[in-house]
Amino acid sequence: MIARRSVWTDARVVELLAEFVPVADEVNRLQRGDDRECRFFRSFSELGHYGGRTEPSDTRQGIYMVAPSGRFLASVNTRRPEDMLKTMRRALAAWAELPREERLLPEDPARARDGLQRYEARFPEGGAALRVTVRDLPRDEAGQDWRSQAWNEDWAWVWPEELDVLASPPAGATSWPGPERLARRLARAQLVDFARGQTTPFRDEHVQRAELTVTLAERDGEVLVLDLAGGSRTEQTGRWRVAGFAPDEHDQSRGLELEWQGRARYDTAAERFESLELVVRGTRWGGTQFNARHDDLAPTPIGFVLELVDLAPDQLVAPAHLWAYGG
Repeated sequence: MIARRSVWTDARVVELLAEFVPVADEVNRLQRGDDRECRFFRSFSELGHYGGRTEPSDTRQGIYMVAPSGRFLASVNTRRPEDMLKTMRRALAAWAELPREERLLPEDPARARDGLQRYEARFPEGGAALRVTVRDLPRDEAGQDWRSQAWNEDWAWVWPEELDVLASPPAGATSWPGPERLARRLARAQLVDFARGQTTPFRDEHVQRAELTVTLAERDGEVLVLDLAGGSRTEQTGRWRVAGFAPDEHDQSRGLELEWQGRARYDTAAERFESLELVVRGTRWGGTQFNARHDDLAPTPIGFVLELVDLAPDQLVAPAHLWAYGG
């Protein structure tokens, strides 16, 4: 998930990006995995803004600029375009001084691709990928800093048997229940408060409501036009941190109460969804350690859009909480 959009919309940063090959990935696997790709990442991630520590932290989040060989050039973890520009220029200067033999790996890394253990390989055959976009909705007391404009993005996966339920009206019925497993998974792992930063999914016992109903709105030739409606409520209480690395824990409550509404088009001849969009809005409250809500715990409005996207296999991105899908 990438919440720090302000850096990448600055025109000066965009112009200088022409000198780089941008790549984004989920740091959790890279900092813990044992395949060649993970080891490559860790070979330079302790040399930049995380360097010089006697006890490394549990994350390597940030922006790293390295040669294809893995030779470290510069790094930063920032929301400020000015800091980003300085780091990019420092990296380009280091690159200019790097001898050619130190710029590239001695062998083609593609030869080791079969040994990688990427989460994208778990995508269900015949399933679907939904882009999930979240943002805080307007409110009178919202400040004018980066947080009032913050938005974030994730991916949700839908299994083929769940798609079958969505597209299969019972005989003579014009309305039917959507797949309960999908509704609860969306509530637990996708409709979470990550607008400003990283958060954690809910467990199944935190789901107080998760409903999805499908209604056949019309038939357009071979296409079924389907209305989607439902809602969810999730809530967790306990004791945890809400202010980053600050050590204090306090009694907390966090949750979301949301209403869902959407539309889908299913081509019965091709046996595939042409489109599917679900708009979700409601209220969030509370916070988790790294989602930047420590001073914004009261209930406020939040919105999500889930949209079907047709991606090639090499464009797939795993859901941030894929590890929680089976719970």
